[in-house]
Amino acid sequence: MNERRILNGLADKELDALNQFIFQYSKLVYGVIGSILNEPNEKSSIEECYNDVLLLIWYKSEYYDEKKGSFKNWLISVVKFKALDYKRKYKTKQIEQQMEEVIIQDDIDLEKLLVKKEKRILVLQAINELEEIDRYIFKQRFLLDKSIDDISVALQMSTSAIYTRISRGKPKLKKRMEGYDESYKVEH
Repeated sequence: MNERRILNGLADKELDALNQFIFQYSKLVYGVIGSILNEPNEKSSIEECYNDVLLLIWYKSEYYDEKKGSFKNWLISVVKFKALDYKRKYKTKQIEQQMEEVIIQDDIDLEKLLVKKEKRILVLQAINELEEIDRYIFKQRFLLDKSIDDISVALQMSTSAIYTRISRGKPKLKKRMEGYDESYKVEH
């Protein structure tokens, strides 16, 4: 059956024409689809895309215009556009999945950030209950990341005195934090 008879048969919805189309053009159709849907996750859709192309040809073959080019070129264009639709669908799905993963990760990160912020508030509350000089040392050293030398110059104290105050202040701070931590657990 030649091209013209296949097209006329498809227009008249003759199954023989569709079978002849499949026999004559299936390798071309599969080849074009396979060249576009070439990612591992897209391979499973080649058959589905092929079936969609057959339906499209069955219902839309009358749109082919001989004046604009050969049937083969028209067919290749139709197949390319259908395969590209599938590719876009998979890309969109992949992007949506990645966005979901990012949102889930952001939720986890946000939760960690909130916990960190709550702990920072508890630490500040505990530091604020220390003696004034210890409060200053702890804020400078652990919140503002100042060096021991800078703190000793600012307070006109030796670095060993600063180290001593920090080493004595840590257990006090830890004890206060345990109290806050317990009250925090009861409240929340």
